[in-house]
Amino acid sequence: MVDFSSRSIHLMGTTITISILHPQVGLLLDEVIQLLFLYEKRFSANDDASELMKINHQAGKRWVQVHPDLFELIELGKQHSLAQNSHLNITIGPLVQTWRIGFSDAKVPQPEEIKYCLSLIEPTFIKLDSTSSSVFLAKEGMKIDLGALAKGYIADKVMEFLKNKGVTSALINLGGNVLTLGINQVSKRPWRIGIQHPKLTRGNNLAILPIVNQSVVTSGIYERTLFLIARQAILWRQMSLV
Repeated sequence: MVDFSSRSIHLMGTTITISILHPQVGLLLDEVIQLLFLYEKRFSANDDASELMKINHQAGKRWVQVHPDLFELIELGKQHSLAQNSHLNITIGPLVQTWRIGFSDAKVPQPEEIKYCLSLIEPTFIKLDSTSSSVFLAKEGMKIDLGALAKGYIADKVMEFLKNKGVTSALINLGGNVLTLGINQVSKRPWRIGIQHPKLTRGNNLAILPIVNQSVVTSGIYERTLFLIARQAILWRQMSLV
């Protein structure tokens, strides 16, 4: 008997939902959850014990050998950070963590803090050794942040795992990074992905997209925000310095 089931957990700063059709769906969902915890431990820029943070802690000091998955993602991130007209920069970590948006200690940084962080944001300072899967950040204080890439990469890895287990119908939702496999076997039609209206309450969609074997990724400012209204004018003045 083939069963369909979903499971949701709060991880990576968001709610993750996995939906699978499989004869051993419960066991498979357990394995997927274990994989998600493993990947968070590998790619997190907010966990001081993660593999990524081991690189950041050794910035300007020494090379760090990492798992091939982490090396691959950093290599990909550096490549696209250096691409012409690219808006990606995986060395933005110091600046992101200065604001601490989404955490209880969120604040508006001072102009001198921003200026210092900008001096550390330079992808050419990422040194890579493919023979040993080692990474070195050439300037002390640098921090890699893979937030723009990690969820999509993790979704691909989880989907690859599911396909190898014989799954033909699945949906992975990593907080706005949605990846589908096959059709929704319960409704016998494409997966229907709602695009949340940013100014209305949860469940009010701008559109609903029928998706088969495709990915839908959204981003917005209405989930994680910095509520410091009294200092809004200061924030805008500081942003003009960047």
